[in-house]
Amino acid sequence: MSNSLKVWQGLVLVVLVLPLIPVLLLWLLAHWLVQALLVLATWVCWLPRGKDTLIVYSRSPHCLDYFEARLIPQLSQRATTLNWSDRAKWPAFGLSSLIFRAFAGSTSFNPMVMHFKLLRWPKVFRFFEAFRNRKHGQEQPLQELEKELVRRLGVPA
Repeated sequence: MSNSLKVWQGLVLVVLVLPLIPVLLLWLLAHWLVQALLVLATWVCWLPRGKDTLIVYSRSPHCLDYFEARLIPQLSQRATTLNWSDRAKWPAFGLSSLIFRAFAGSTSFNPMVMHFKLLRWPKVFRFFEAFRNRKHGQEQPLQELEKELVRRLGVPA
């Protein structure tokens, strides 16, 4: 490939990509602003009522017993729960569902736990990989994630 062809390809790429940069920056700014407003809403609406945790799980046989027998009863006083299997029934503009949509991402989001602290960005604990490893006989990743969650929440193991 000749140098002049490479230069033309580079110029075409710059001309096509350059106008997209401000749009991308505006989208990133808007996304961050929405997240910041939702975090502020949790500080105002949830923390004063003693709610600081969002639990998202499903009726999957790999995680259902763990969440319903161990995690949810232990955190029920301070947690809001969303069942991914019932997502069609979630309120479109409910705080918990908005938080989930803003922070979950598109991969490894079920099951997960989000913990909120005043003046801090939420800590997200993603259990998907740990349960996948557990399904293949590896318990250690789930145990380590649970230890980190217990330490963060300050609850007995």
